Amino acid sequence: MVSIAHISYSSSLALIFLVGCLYANISFSFELIRPSVAPKNLGSCYRKSNRDELDSFSPSKQNVPLPLPLLSLSAMTRRNSNNGNSFEEDTSMDYLITDSLDLADEDRPTVQDFFFKEYRREGFVRLPFIICGAILSFCNVLGLYDENIYAPLVLSSVVLGLTNAVLDITESKGITKNNIRRGSIDPKVLQVYAGTYSISVCWIALRTYPTICPAWLPTFDPILGPVTSFLFAASLIAPLLTLLSDELPENSILQGTQIGLVRLVRGDSTITELPRFTPIEKYRAAGLLVIGFVACLYLPESTYLTLYGEKWWGAVLENYPQQGLLEASTALFGLIAAQCNISVTRAAGYGVRPVSEMVKVGAGACLVFTVVPCASALYFLQSGTTFFEHYKYIPN
Repeated sequence: MVSIAHISYSSSLALIFLVGCLYANISFSFELIRPSVAPKNLGSCYRKSNRDELDSFSPSKQNVPLPLPLLSLSAMTRRNSNNGNSFEEDTSMDYLITDSLDLADEDRPTVQDFFFKEYRREGFVRLPFIICGAILSFCNVLGLYDENIYAPLVLSSVVLGLTNAVLDITESKGITKNNIRRGSIDPKVLQVYAGTYSISVCWIALRTYPTICPAWLPTFDPILGPVTSFLFAASLIAPLLTLLSDELPENSILQGTQIGLVRLVRGDSTITELPRFTPIEKYRAAGLLVIGFVACLYLPESTYLTLYGEKWWGAVLENYPQQGLLEASTALFGLIAAQCNISVTRAAGYGVRPVSEMVKVGAGACLVFTVVPCASALYFLQSGTTFFEHYKYIPN
């Protein structure tokens, strides 16, 4: 029986996840600098950093002034040449961007522009996932667990979540050779982490919900269980080592772990040193550490599936018939909230609204997609679920 204390505990965990999402997404390895120029076409000129892209913003090719602050004043220096105005790139700080605080409302790109012009992947892949997740959350709030409705929603969320995961891993937009950062907050490392974490959570959701679990999937428990367990544990260990490496720059072992991580993910063996944290990046790593604690809550489940597989899970479902529904839905709630915050963050960077306003949207999304439906699920399903009792059963 799930008590009120369990509901409070779960809500607290969801709030911790919310804090982690906010830190992780609003920082995103950037330092926000108030711009002095507010171009009309913010979205199209946001965060351009390599030389080819800079050439396209030459004053001779554009009818609007080059928005220096949006390209980061720390990242470029303007110089005059015999051929006219040009720009010389300083690649040491190209991870910086600006906020759109001074952009007039009438000059802002629209939400439609963001979803269906600049970031079409957001509109055609991530947005359907968020909408599907919103419907799933709404069902939990109302206590609608009819399998004819709920099972297709969970399956659709898993499929869309896996699709977004693959695209996150292979994403190249915003990744340059010059914006290499420290360990777990390197943009490429973050994208790979987001994708592999999403795959792990989707596996948990698919594996634990018997209505949609394919008959062949339990066969792979000895393989997928250890892999996902490793990724959940790495969600905590990686940012912890990253934080320690910045605090102890003289420790060669810690520095080696971070250089090795970035080399592995980027596939670049020439990387020999990493920059120290900016204050924003330290918050970023701290936020990832909080998310790592939440991710480790999946460790017992993935570990038991590794060790005992279908014998254990079958016995759990016999004693707690709605445990699979609870495990699948709560796993997806966190993933939906995280994916929503990724989209909200990108929209803020594109200039749809200032970051400070979009943070509120992200906070509301976490509340709607995580805290409320999780508490509702625990309330409606308490007669057929448990928090810890199912871990006491160890099959022969």
